[in-house]
Parts: sequence; structure tokens; C-alpha cells
Amino acid sequence: MPDHNTNARKSARRLLLLPALLGLAICGCTQSSRLIPYSRAHADIEFEKSMDPPPTPKALYAMARILGKQGKDATCQLVLLRIIREHRTFMPAYNDLAQLYVHQDALDDAAQALLAGLHIVPDEPVLLNNLGMCRLLKKDYTGALHNFTKAASLAPHNKRYRSNMAVALAMAGRYEEALALFMQVLSAEDANHNLEVLAHARDEPPGVLLKLQPVPGAATLEAVGERTE
Repeated sequence: MPDHNTNARKSARRLLLLPALLGLAICGCTQSSRLIPYSRAHADIEFEKSMDPPPTPKALYAMARILGKQGKDATCQLVLLRIIREHRTFMPAYNDLAQLYVHQDALDDAAQALLAGLHIVPDEPVLLNNLGMCRLLKKDYTGALHNFTKAASLAPHNKRYRSNMAVALAMAGRYEEALALFMQVLSAEDANHNLEVLAHARDEPPGVLLKLQPVPGAATLEAVGERTE
């Protein structure tokens, strides 16, 4: 007879380490109106009255985060764009601007914001990972895997980046490699659970994962990287 308690626990278990669905939800800007282009005049009116000396990028960034939490997307965007214009190497501004665009369902704009930051600092793993998230949401699984793999190679101890690699591999139908990567950061039970969730998202027929075996040697960063070229 089936163990109903076991089945219930499995059904109730939360999704494990699927940050591809969550990794960009940080800024908190949820207002629905479209964002507006940067205007120095607006920024001056809002933020430069009585500011002597001019605010530092960290001060402006803190202000942008507060505006984002208040749902003031347009003003939040103005501040982030000002930081990027005046302090090109301040990477968090590019990341938060991309998050802002994602909340507006403007994935192409989000990717362009991240690419602008990567043009300045090509080996920034956070921007690479989030660029992969944008590509994953656009169902460009090969492009997403390339970005996740590079981020993981730059930050090899970051479990999220490896988990995102596994998500991209699974969504591309490369289940053996995905399972091997999941098992690097999860228990075997939880790795298989994640793979079942992703296979279901791909509308795979029941039983497609039966007798699936991980391929550890094929799931190293180097091996995966070679197959994303």
C-alpha cells in the first residue's frame, strides 16, 4: 500500500533552491507605470536642493533603495541612472536598475542595463548571474547557462550560481548534468525533487526521469563551459 504520509510530505515540501524564479526580486519597486528617461533637471530638483557637498554614490544608492521600497519607480530609476552617469564603476546601480526593469516586464531593457555594467567590469559575477536570469526568463537556456557558468567559475563557492546552472541545464533537457549539479549543493532526495519540478515545467511525460543517473564528470564547470561555447 502507498505511504500516504510520505506522499503528503513530498507534496507539501517547498521548492528547493530554485533561485531562478527569485534572484532578481530585491529592489522592491512594484509600481505599474512605465519608467521615464533620465533627466538631470528632475534629479536636480528632487535631490540637489540644499546638498553641499554633492551626495556620494552610496548615499544616492541608499536613497534609491528607499524609493524602490516605497513603490516610486520613476524617481528610483532617475537616481539609479544618475549614479550610473556620474559613477560608472558603482556596480550595484546597474543591478538594481535591471531589477526595476524586470518588475516592469522589460527584460530586454534589464539585459541592456546589466550588459552596460559588464562593459565596465566584465568579470562581475552578480551581474553575470542576473543576466543569466533575464535570459532564462526569455527561454534562452543556452545563453543563460553560459552566463551562470561564467558566474560560477568566478565565484566557485556560490551555491546559487551552481543551482542556476542546473536549472538552465534541466530546462534545456540536459537532465543528467542538471542532476549532477544539483547534487553538488543538495541532498539526493532534494536534487531529484527539483528535477521533477523542472521536468513538469517542460511538460515531460510521466516517467521520463526514471533510472536517471547523474553524470558527475560531465557536470564540472569546465565540461559544461565547453558545451556552451
